[in-house]
Amino acid sequence: MTRSQPIQLHPRGAALRQALFLRNWLVLACLILGTLNGAVSWAEPAEPPPSARSFQVGEQLTYDISWLNITAGTAVMVVSDAGMDGDRPLAKLITTAQSRPAISAFFPVNNRVESIVDPATLLPEHLLFKRREGKKKEDIEYRFHQKEGTVTVVKGGATETLEMSPGTQDVISCLYFARSE
Repeated sequence: MTRSQPIQLHPRGAALRQALFLRNWLVLACLILGTLNGAVSWAEPAEPPPSARSFQVGEQLTYDISWLNITAGTAVMVVSDAGMDGDRPLAKLITTAQSRPAISAFFPVNNRVESIVDPATLLPEHLLFKRREGKKKEDIEYRFHQKEGTVTVVKGGATETLEMSPGTQDVISCLYFARSE
């Protein structure tokens, strides 16, 4: 192959990357559910416990993300102040995941998830997921209406309201909820 010829990727390469990505998310979900299994009753919803303040504003956790024994990226979880809702303070849980430059050359990842929670109950009020993976760009917004037992989802310009169980967590707040147990 000469330098002027483009590198040919195996046609199954994209499918393999997607399968590995889904496998990693499945493993993470199983770990989270396994952690929560003793804390959450799936048969009947329970009121969430009062927060033991398992996190503090200003906290930052940084993780290396590896793929096939290669450091593929970095994930950062930050807790910041989200202001007040009336007389209630709110916290913003921000999680970002970015691929390293060598990985970004063939599959860039730049995801950001922001979850607004009530620190007293650890219940989410709003979640914004800005997904940037490869050529895929997607924003999904969730508004949790805990008292009404519904969540409003805005995805691709379409809005849908769904029923949810009392005490429902989002993908980020559940990690902090698990820490409080």
